[in-house]
Amino acid sequence: MQKQLLLLFTNILLFSSVSFAGKVERAFKALEIYNYFKAKELFEKKVNRHDAAAAYGLSIIYSTNNNPFYALDSAKKYIQLSEQFFPNVSDRKLQKYKEYGFDSTAILLLKDSIHHKKFKEVLKKNSIKGYNHFISNYSDAKQLEVVVSLRNELAFEQTKEIGTPEAYFMFMERYPNASQLSEARANYELSLYESITHSQSIESYSTFLEQYPESPFANKAQDEIYKRTTAKGQVKDYVEFVKNYPSNRNVNIAWRNIYKLYTREYTAEKIAEFRLDYPNYPFMDELMVDFELAAKKFYPIKRDNKYGFIDKEGSEMLPFEFDWADFFSEGIAIVEKDDFVGAINKQGTVIIPFEYSEIERFNNGIAVVSKQGKFGLINKLNQLILPLEYDEIGIFNDGLALISKNNYFGYIGKNGVIEIPLIYQSAGAFQNGYAYAEMNGKKGIINLKGEAVIDFIADWIEPFNVDGLARARVGSKYGVFANNGSMIVDFQFENISEFSNGYALVADSTNKYSFINEKGKLISTMSFDFIPEALSFSKFSKEGFAKVITKGKIGIIDTTGEKVVPAIFDAIGAYLPKGLTAVKKKGKWGYMNPETRLVISYDYEFAGEFINGKAIVRNDMGFGIINEDGKQLLPFEYNSIKWIDKLGYLVEKGMEKNLLSMDFVPILPKYYQSIEVIDENLIKCATLNSVEVYNRIKGQIVWK
Repeated sequence: MQKQLLLLFTNILLFSSVSFAGKVERAFKALEIYNYFKAKELFEKKVNRHDAAAAYGLSIIYSTNNNPFYALDSAKKYIQLSEQFFPNVSDRKLQKYKEYGFDSTAILLLKDSIHHKKFKEVLKKNSIKGYNHFISNYSDAKQLEVVVSLRNELAFEQTKEIGTPEAYFMFMERYPNASQLSEARANYELSLYESITHSQSIESYSTFLEQYPESPFANKAQDEIYKRTTAKGQVKDYVEFVKNYPSNRNVNIAWRNIYKLYTREYTAEKIAEFRLDYPNYPFMDELMVDFELAAKKFYPIKRDNKYGFIDKEGSEMLPFEFDWADFFSEGIAIVEKDDFVGAINKQGTVIIPFEYSEIERFNNGIAVVSKQGKFGLINKLNQLILPLEYDEIGIFNDGLALISKNNYFGYIGKNGVIEIPLIYQSAGAFQNGYAYAEMNGKKGIINLKGEAVIDFIADWIEPFNVDGLARARVGSKYGVFANNGSMIVDFQFENISEFSNGYALVADSTNKYSFINEKGKLISTMSFDFIPEALSFSKFSKEGFAKVITKGKIGIIDTTGEKVVPAIFDAIGAYLPKGLTAVKKKGKWGYMNPETRLVISYDYEFAGEFINGKAIVRNDMGFGIINEDGKQLLPFEYNSIKWIDKLGYLVEKGMEKNLLSMDFVPILPKYYQSIEVIDENLIKCATLNSVEVYNRIKGQIVWK
């Protein structure tokens, strides 16, 4: 644009037929031949007389960069003077000046050119000082808004680099109309919060709240105090928090957590104890409801493909809105909704959100949970005691639970602390203070400290039983260890059964067997014929008797190895030394007395144990019940009969079932397709189209 103006001006000088008289004329002629010194001198003498053309000429000199006087700020000064003086130019002079291209349009064009050049200059320098200078001295430039925006943007970037609350505060003070003001204010609040709480100590958060209680980060500071004060998750921690920070917004949460942790067993007694210990608990109404519900048993039941809960009276306690529901344990029931599992209390309040794939029942306030195939531990506050990063978490035995990760096994305590590191290739749950573990392909036994009680030498080993004995195998031979590390039976047997009431079957390479006691001593010679099935049925009872095989026949011996019943039977039921025992010959069952005399003939295809003088038997017509005289008490017309302790008999006829009392009186009003005894109070009965609940105490259907 400047070149155009200069060219225009030169043409005017060359082709104009009119000439200036005096200094302005000579100044423009000097300018024509680039005599900037002469032109400047002449223009300056005229400009002092408020000559608009002289001011215009000076502006051209100062805005042209091929002379030593190039200075855009001076060019701006003189174009403004030209603009200022222009209204005072007479029509006669204006007419003369127009011959040289000087008029109001020329002034505007030159001014825009100066603005454009200055804009490019400050843009190249990109400094706050430069932008501010433009804003202050070129306020009429059309680039002003852009420059203000660039200045604010640069100032904000520099402020962010400093990042202090003082820097942000200064930015807001200096640039109140900046588009970054909201972000600056937010950053100011954040940097103020971080500068005071950089130590992340409880004291620093308290100081922040004292100084800036209205800060948008006040809630965060309160949350941090709560988080750090209660980090250990103990009742005493929450109590201290409530005591020391009564105005904190998390106080009610803390109170509820105190209650959940204190009453984790969820018994009426524990709830009453809590009420006495914490009379200031703010949710006493809820507590009283819990107190009433604690003693009431809830039963999960299904209706229209949804689960809800009823009590023993059949009253609906919680609505039918779950895809699956478990029994309540420690005041909490695991329930499922939309393929996710959570937990509720007896008031129906969600205690654990629906975010897990699995939740096991709570045990002493702790539950195993899984999400996306990984397992962890939570408490009743849904706090992760153990992160969700394990492939397996077993049940707690002896205070420890088996865990695995990346094919290695170890053990954790109930506080989520790893007590025995994950160094084993395989391992088992603790039993009686011991567990088997594997290292380098060999198995041994460790104690609760992770110390090897039995070295890692076995190809197979089991945990110590209640008597402190463990079977082991090296190669194909079995032996027995004691929990003091000694070996009571060397690796010499082909098979050893589990110990049962102090005795275990041992078999040698000749397929003969006998029994050893807890000291590893044989009670008799290896005279019995071994078959694999003997490992499961040839065991000593509590009364001290065991079935044995001789030449394919079954007999009974005592703990001294003496024969009590000769080996003359194909099979023998549970041996009753003072009652009748079921025995089998030639495919049929009968009963013998303690003297081994047959008292009930071989008439049955099945013969059960006598209980309360009655036995379930089966002939070719079906199942029935007889007494010890062999007299039929219940007709042989049932598909099956099962004894249910303290209740009677579950009988099935055709495709339908009923319950009979011990006197064979029907308990239920009709036959059902399935019957499930829930507990001593309720029985769940189902037909093809309905489910009913029978109350045993009331003797009637209470829900359907």
